Formats: sequence, C-alpha cells, structure tokens
Amino acid sequence: MALRKVLNLIRDSLLNMLRHPLVTIASLTTVTLMLVLLGAFTTVSLLANHSARVIAQQPPVEVWCSNELRPEESQAIEAYLESDPNVLSWKRLTPLENYELLRAGMGDSAKALDSFPFEKLQYTFQVRLVNPEEVDAFTAQIRAYPGVQNVDVAERTMRTLNSIVRVVNTATLIAFAVMCIVSLFIISNMVRISVLARSEEIAIMKYVGATKLYIRTPYVLEGALIGTVGALLSFAAIYFSYDKLYTSMVGRVVDDVQSSPFTATNMMLPLSGIAWRVLVINLGLGILIGAAGSALSVRRHVQV
Repeated sequence: MALRKVLNLIRDSLLNMLRHPLVTIASLTTVTLMLVLLGAFTTVSLLANHSARVIAQQPPVEVWCSNELRPEESQAIEAYLESDPNVLSWKRLTPLENYELLRAGMGDSAKALDSFPFEKLQYTFQVRLVNPEEVDAFTAQIRAYPGVQNVDVAERTMRTLNSIVRVVNTATLIAFAVMCIVSLFIISNMVRISVLARSEEIAIMKYVGATKLYIRTPYVLEGALIGTVGALLSFAAIYFSYDKLYTSMVGRVVDDVQSSPFTATNMMLPLSGIAWRVLVINLGLGILIGAAGSALSVRRHVQV
C-alpha cells in the first residue's frame, strides 16, 4: 500500500509537469542556466584556489644556518624536514653551492667575487611547503633547531595570493546566494500557476479526505525533479566545456617548458578534480532549490 502511494505521488508530479509544458520548460531552462553559471563560478573558484596554491608553493622558504653548521645539527634539521608532512620538498645548499649560485646570478659582474672567500657564506635549506598558509608554524618549529639563524619567507607574495583566493571565494558565495534566490522565485511562480490551475481538483481531494501531505508532496517532487534534470543538464554543459578547454590549454604546452611549474598542466585541475565537485554541488543545490521553492509556494497557495 505504501509503495502504491509513493508511485501515485510520483505519477501526479509527472502529470503536473506535462499539464503545463511551457511553464515546466521555462522553469527548467531558468534552473539549468542558473546552475550553469553556478558551476562556472565553482570551477573558477576551484581553479583560483589551485593556481594560488601552486604559485605559493614555488617561492621556497629559505632556512639560513651558520657557516659552521655541524654535521649532527644538519642531520637533525634534515630529519625534521623529512618527517614534516607539510614539507613538499627541500634542498640543502653548502656555502660553495650558494657561492656558485651567487656568481651565476650576477652574470657579467661575477668577476667581482673572484677573491671573495665562499667559506663566509652560510648553509641554507630551500623548503617548499604543501600548505603555505602554515608557514608561521613551520618557521616557529625550524627556528628551534641548533644552527638555524634565520628563516626568510616571501610573506608579501603569500598574503597577496591568500587575499585573491578570499575575494574569489566571497564572489562565488554571493553568486550562489543571488542565483538561489532567483531560482526560488521562478520555481515558486511555476508552482503557484500549477496550483491555481488545479484549484478545483485540489478542493475535491480535500473533500474526499486527502491529507495535507498527500496534496503537497507531488508539487515538492515536481520541483525536486526539475532541479535534478536542470542539475544534470548544467553538469553536462560544464563537463564538456571544461574538457574542451583543458585539452586545448594542455595541448599548447611546448616541450621545452614542460618543466616549468606554471604550465597549464600544473595550473589547471584535471577534469576528474572538477567534475565530481560540480556534480555534487549542482545536484544538491538543484534538488534543494527545486523542492524548497515548491514547498514554499504550495504552503502559501494551497490552503489545506
């Protein structure tokens, strides 16, 4: 008996959609377009966060040690860097290696360093962090090791990148709110028209003893169904558009710059990293907005 009731409710919701095809198409189109824009904002937000993280990982945190760093002190620092899960990679440079890097960076003026005693330069560790936002905690821990004299961090770059990410996330949340309100309004109007068109039928159902839940449920299912279809259509549009964009961008990578961290391969998330998140968000919001919009409208216009 319970199964029959469920099937009847689903049938009634489908019949509601078929009785007013123009209204259904208008609502479905609006929800789909809204979710396409929402999916685009989600994709941009994910890419901005990913790109900012990749860029922030490139400038290394430089740990400056004494030029008389003892082997046991160096081993202790290396053991810590190996064990810290937030350390993406690290490299130890001796005074001689730092001297050679300094000469290479000076170009034609490197002759001025011919008589410079490289022994006066320091040992350094160049460290890249998985999560640059945790740089303060890393700095506090690495400073406690004997032999460490200073930690140089590109704080301005990291703060700028974090600010960009916050702006993108805020814009995305605002877009979410605006589009959700618009969709609720559209779906509520759709359900209102459907309710008014079936006012006599609803009155008869009340007289024969139909419960409030039984009368309202088909409208809620109708809104949820429209939200689901709109979410799937919008996901398909985002999926194929991003797949084409990703393939096009990655295909332009030149062989001699493959090692650069700023190629499209590194800066763009693969399709698998985008698709499931957009699908979950679109489905969740589509069903929620569709069902909520219908519930609000039917509660207001169906006096049962």
